[in-house]
Amino acid sequence: MKKLYLSLLAFLGAILLALGVWSLAALDWASLPPLTAQSVFDHSAESSFESRLGDRFPMRNLLLKGNQTMNLFYYFSVGEENLLAIDYKGGAEAGGERLADLPEPVPAVELPEIDLPEETDVMAVGTVIVNGNRAMDIPTAEDEIITEFGNAVNRIAAAMPEQTRTFLLVTPNGGQFYSPPSYHTGIHDQSAMIRRCYDALSDRVTAVDAYSPIARHCDEYLFFRTDHHWTQKGAYYAYSAFCDAAGFTARELAEYESGSYEGFVGSMYNYLSSYPQSKVLEDNPDTLTYYLAPVATNARYYADASLKNGAHVPLIDVALRDTITNKYLCYLGGDTPICVIETEAEGGTCIVVKESFGNAFIPFLAEHYSKIIAIDPREFNDPDEPQLNLASFAAEQNADDLLIIDYPFMINSKAYVRILNDLIPE
Repeated sequence: MKKLYLSLLAFLGAILLALGVWSLAALDWASLPPLTAQSVFDHSAESSFESRLGDRFPMRNLLLKGNQTMNLFYYFSVGEENLLAIDYKGGAEAGGERLADLPEPVPAVELPEIDLPEETDVMAVGTVIVNGNRAMDIPTAEDEIITEFGNAVNRIAAAMPEQTRTFLLVTPNGGQFYSPPSYHTGIHDQSAMIRRCYDALSDRVTAVDAYSPIARHCDEYLFFRTDHHWTQKGAYYAYSAFCDAAGFTARELAEYESGSYEGFVGSMYNYLSSYPQSKVLEDNPDTLTYYLAPVATNARYYADASLKNGAHVPLIDVALRDTITNKYLCYLGGDTPICVIETEAEGGTCIVVKESFGNAFIPFLAEHYSKIIAIDPREFNDPDEPQLNLASFAAEQNADDLLIIDYPFMINSKAYVRILNDLIPE
């Protein structure tokens, strides 16, 4: 029997060795950037190598399909009433940060009564878990990267014109409130991630506590079930926290004119579309409710910072075609490099650096600023993309405020930290 085990182990080792050699041979070495001491030090060489290797890994699609097939088999073997498909190992026992090193939550908030699922009620696919008709993506704290993110924000704030105030707003996502405890405690505690990020900020940056008002209202419809974004109602509570920090007064949500789209199934459904568990999301779509700005606006998006040859886009599109299934695109037309919103409000200029979470937030700013400039930093500063020096741009625009909005996956992303740093050239 021992010889059999050794033979099997040798066979498996040979397969792994062959795949490793094959993957290196398949890599387009000429496409890799030059290997320098700086690229090794800042890990850019490592990131470039990993991204290219991932796309060219031998039999990648076949292996992914095999994984999906195994999940399909397990799903039908346990039945629809038990949607536990992967044994997820969460918490401190999975390695990473020690619980004793985690900062206090931001801050301690008494949560409404919510019936949380048991561990055995959920299915996990990568970073996404499914409980009933709700799917959530679960971030994991990367302490060094979180600190680097805070330092990147500090670099941006230090480079801003003297009159420009800088704000950072990091929002939790739905996984913090609707998942089993092990998925939102320990190294998955988003409130602790936000606290660690805010603790790294300099005096030039004002941290916006969006976590507290969202947590106090988490029994409301603040996050979509089939999409990773917040609803605009969730964004409203974050906006109210920004108003407190910036010295504005937030009007009551009931004062806004609103409308809705039914039948919205979003990014979580798309991520799980190859798995049978996606069917429950398709059968239980979200409702997207939008809240219109109380002042007249004119929005245009641009391909680069020259702000030339812009195209009109509604701040909120109230007439999306039925063929557009991603209803979240009603906000600013989705992610564009730069979107400039001019309003009839009496106010200054605000630059918002954001990923897609910011899209549902920005319409609430329309009554406080005469100009809002939404920038998606992911669209700039790579060799084949337009260049943007955010400090020079802010000076040109006489920016009064700079607001950076992100969610936990961004503050734990080394690639996104690099993107923020690239906004301020050396």
